[in-house]
Amino acid sequence: MDPLYLALSLFRRRQFDKCADVCGEILEKQPLDQAAWCLKMRALTQRVYVDDIESEELIEGDFLDDNAVATAPRPGTSIKTAVPTTAIRPRTSTGRPISGVARPGTQMRPGSALERLKTARPITGQSARAIRLGTAAMYSQKEGPFIQVSRLNIAKYAKKQNLSKPLFEYLFYHEGDVRNAMELAVQATQSCDFQDWWWKVQLAKCYIVLNLIRDAEQQMRSALKQHHHVETFIRLTRIYLRLGNQIKYS
Repeated sequence: MDPLYLALSLFRRRQFDKCADVCGEILEKQPLDQAAWCLKMRALTQRVYVDDIESEELIEGDFLDDNAVATAPRPGTSIKTAVPTTAIRPRTSTGRPISGVARPGTQMRPGSALERLKTARPITGQSARAIRLGTAAMYSQKEGPFIQVSRLNIAKYAKKQNLSKPLFEYLFYHEGDVRNAMELAVQATQSCDFQDWWWKVQLAKCYIVLNLIRDAEQQMRSALKQHHHVETFIRLTRIYLRLGNQIKYS
């Protein structure tokens, strides 16, 4: 049996893990096979896909929650670290601390820029629920993740209608990378001369996650002018409910 046909059969039977494995075997032999690449991308997306119409608050909370607990306490503020004495931090005769002396417990704080310079991880912050390492776009590693989002040429894939929509869903649902998904939606909307209502709905979904409710409303209203779809009406209704709550409690 042809491997691609087998992968399609597994996808239709909702055996997404097996489908992704078969597509991975195809890509090992033919790394530039767009059909296998797109099918594996859809299988990985469907494996984690949820109907976000009723769970937009959860997505927004996961994406915007950047709070982190400090791993190293400041000197003198915790029982784990002793209060610095004059022996550790010498002072002048007037009692002022001498400059140029590193405070204990803060010189090599875990996760600091000094530590990250010694590793292969970039210093800039990255969004999403997981940071994936691998090769870009069409090339995949057997032991590594499928796509390295940071190396994607978004402008290139935005012009390919057969790949841009599965790629958006992969970025939005599987990777949780709302910023890159929104960038793809913006460029895809421009490439189709703002005539595709589906992209406007996806762009509005990104705006909702980023709490740009008014921008999402404009995209939904524009999408309704081109095509009446039940999902658009539901999402627009939820937008008006959120706007009403904001006005009520402001």
